[in-house]
Amino acid sequence: MGVIKRQGITNTVVIYIGLFVGFINVIYIQPKLLTTEVLGLIRILFASSSIVAMLLPLGIGSITIKYFPKYKNDTGHHGFFGLLFLFTIIGFIIFSSLLLLFKGNIIEMYQKESFLFTQYFNVIIPFCLVIAFNAIFGIYCQALFKSTIPAFLNDVVIRVINIALVVLYYLKFYSLSTFIYSFTLSYLLQTFCLLIYIYKVDKPKLRIDFKFFKTQDYKEVIKYGLLLSITAFASLGIKYTDTIFIGKYLSLSMVGIYSIAAFIPTIIEAPVGAIERISNAKIADSWSKDNLAEIEKIYKESTNYLTLFGGLLVTMLLINIDFLYTFLPQVYSVAKPAIYILCFSTYFNMITGLNGSIIFSSKNYYWGSLFLIIMLVCSITLNILLIPRFGIIGAAFSNAIASFAFNLLKFIFIKNKYQFQPFNLKHLYFIILVSVLVFVFNYSIFENNLLELITKNSLVLVCYYFASRKIEIVENNFITEIFTHLYDKLRSR
Repeated sequence: MGVIKRQGITNTVVIYIGLFVGFINVIYIQPKLLTTEVLGLIRILFASSSIVAMLLPLGIGSITIKYFPKYKNDTGHHGFFGLLFLFTIIGFIIFSSLLLLFKGNIIEMYQKESFLFTQYFNVIIPFCLVIAFNAIFGIYCQALFKSTIPAFLNDVVIRVINIALVVLYYLKFYSLSTFIYSFTLSYLLQTFCLLIYIYKVDKPKLRIDFKFFKTQDYKEVIKYGLLLSITAFASLGIKYTDTIFIGKYLSLSMVGIYSIAAFIPTIIEAPVGAIERISNAKIADSWSKDNLAEIEKIYKESTNYLTLFGGLLVTMLLINIDFLYTFLPQVYSVAKPAIYILCFSTYFNMITGLNGSIIFSSKNYYWGSLFLIIMLVCSITLNILLIPRFGIIGAAFSNAIASFAFNLLKFIFIKNKYQFQPFNLKHLYFIILVSVLVFVFNYSIFENNLLELITKNSLVLVCYYFASRKIEIVENNFITEIFTHLYDKLRSR
């Protein structure tokens, strides 16, 4: 089994351990121990800080993915690590100043429906800096092909700490203010751990070799970074726009309720993150060598694997939605229809494979930026129109429509520009298979008691397994390879 495939499997395992911890936290602990308003508060603080954090590094994360191979050497990579700090600090000075300048206007927008958010608005400023550093340090590790530990810190450690913080707050060990500040500081711990890990595996230098930097067409590098900074902002903006506008038009309580529906599809899309963490650097390296055949191969394989595993995950998740909601207080059930919309939107995103990575690491990256900006405008417009009228269902539709249009644009561009076309009838068969299984087993005679749940899920797994072998979108020995790899990992420990 190849290195990329092995790392992809390892990362997927780490991500799913994190998702299990996140599931316990989001589905069971937080809804029971926090009020919907406090839950909405931490969600909107994280969403707001994450959006700003995408702007802070001024595109150095995207520069790292695309240009790091040109800087990489055995003596500190010409101080490339120092560029990460320089870009991020400059960006922080610029955007924190803008936040303070427009603080009054933002608070006025949220004063009526989300007053508690306005009380903690200042938390966004240090929080966005911490999130920005965690993001670029994680990307730097990806460029070194060392993505497992950063994934473990982000997906497992932080979530375990958050559970502890929620429990302590519920037991009244500290006030709401201390809880919010501790929640922010937990991400700072991740920053320090990433720094220690980077210096352990790489020994980077902070002193920037500006002389070498100038020989690398630095104007093009900076132009690329700034444009991709706006792109990253637009990308995350699409992801969190619904949360931001729910807080504006509805309430923090509805943000908390919607956050449960928004979390559930992350279980489905976890393999995307695992494959991207490994493949982004490989795609960038292939572009630098003009190896279009390798890029097309990665595109097709990512599409096939994500169609297979995404289909299984969306099926298993949606047939068990009623069971999952038995763990939640009744007030959260209003968001259940939104889950179906978001899950099928997520599955469509998975089916389209690594189209974003291919565009954004190519010389035509600006087209991807244009598509994202268009979709952000579309998402904002839809949220403004639909949320006041349809509530959180309108937010889910806004998210789904924007995501569908964005992926369609990327597919059309790649097909026309590079003649890459990863789809065939097998992908359509999987969409039909998933739709039929979800419909049949959601409206079946099975109840939510343990025996009938086991029977229902077993039947679905059997149906999916034999249908998958018949369609054969990937080689049938791939599952065997996965279990062999996991067995070797466990035995080596």
